[in-house]
Amino acid sequence: MESGRCSLAKMLVCRLWMTISKALFAEFLATGLYVFFGVGSALRWPLALPSVLQIAITFNLATAVMVQITWKSSGAHVNPAVTLAFLVGSHISLPRAVAYVAAQLAGATAGAALLYGVTPGDIRENFGVNMVRSSASIGQAVAVELILTLQLVLCVFASTDSRQNTGSPAATIGASVAVGHLIGFYFTGCSMNPARSFGSAVIVGKFEVHWVRPSAGSQGRGEAPVPIGTFTSRGAPDTGGDKSPCHRPSSLPVEVSLSSEDQGQHPLLPASKSQGHPVDWREVGQGRRCSTGLGLKSWLLPYSLPPAGPVSKLGWRKRQTEIDTQTHQQGQEEH
Repeated sequence: MESGRCSLAKMLVCRLWMTISKALFAEFLATGLYVFFGVGSALRWPLALPSVLQIAITFNLATAVMVQITWKSSGAHVNPAVTLAFLVGSHISLPRAVAYVAAQLAGATAGAALLYGVTPGDIRENFGVNMVRSSASIGQAVAVELILTLQLVLCVFASTDSRQNTGSPAATIGASVAVGHLIGFYFTGCSMNPARSFGSAVIVGKFEVHWVRPSAGSQGRGEAPVPIGTFTSRGAPDTGGDKSPCHRPSSLPVEVSLSSEDQGQHPLLPASKSQGHPVDWREVGQGRRCSTGLGLKSWLLPYSLPPAGPVSKLGWRKRQTEIDTQTHQQGQEEH
């Protein structure tokens, strides 16, 4: 009789362990795949820059697929924020919640590492790390993320309500993620999922404020563009004085800000704020530095600044490649 009880206890423990292991593996796998597909859609390929709609749809589909896969095995959390909400709502125990979050973070890191490994080196810039846009403050970014995550959690609770007998939870939750990305992308790149942000941040080593962080490596202080001089369309800084060795006739003055990714070693030129002239983003680290006599750093650019729409660094490289190709073709036609 005693041996029968022992064998029964062992069977129950074994079955419980198998159930928990299956759930943890499901969370690990689903979160990893979610990060792989979602972050992969946000990579900035020079010849095919992704749109916000494309990124939102990809995260939508990735969420729907992962929810469908893990619905029966783990409850389809795939998000530490959802797991925390279920813990607060007494839907899962504390040990299970801790195990879920650990599996999700590990899966996100594995998915990001896999994506990083198969991505060409020149496409890995930023690697989908969430960051506060330069025009938004830390408080605004945090508020937006809280609102977007709240609507996602509410959607998950409503979709998993036993009284809801119609509709597809996977499609509903996926739509919630898509709506969040359509709005939140312009503020922070849209996280709504700490694991998604954690995975990318671990792989590229960017942890200033984690999933809500300022650009320019300001360690949480928020940072506006730092004006360091003005430049003209001929590539020379306008210092306002003819006697300065850096002075050239000004035709397109633009404000200059320090680079957000390399602690200011390579200033970039954003869209002009004067006279409404847009201009390409452009690295000026290779330009010749000179003194303006006004206490500002200035650079003589080795190229001109043709008016164009403001684009990213990769977008500028794409545009520069197109210009070089056109110039080469025109040269061949002339000969």
